[in-house]
Amino acid sequence: MILITTALRAEAKPLIQALGLKSNNTPLPTYSSDKYILVITGTGNSAAATATGWALGKYGNVLGAVNIGCAGSSDIPIGTTVIGETVTSQSSGLVQ
Repeated sequence: MILITTALRAEAKPLIQALGLKSNNTPLPTYSSDKYILVITGTGNSAAATATGWALGKYGNVLGAVNIGCAGSSDIPIGTTVIGETVTSQSSGLVQ
């Protein structure tokens, strides 16, 4: 299975529809199919890390994970797809 995380329901909604995901009865908003698990994590580093850790523990057969979401920038036109190569934490300045 592939784990998909999004911070917001608005980000998840098109994926839920396109992938035919069904709601699961879990403590976190989770949707799945035979191939995908999608978890709506909430915003922020801590919420994302907690929800991702929870999902990896619950669904141990995860083959890969991806985070999909929206972000703002005055340098990039609206609607542009961007694939990040590094992650910089605004709170710590840590680059990964």
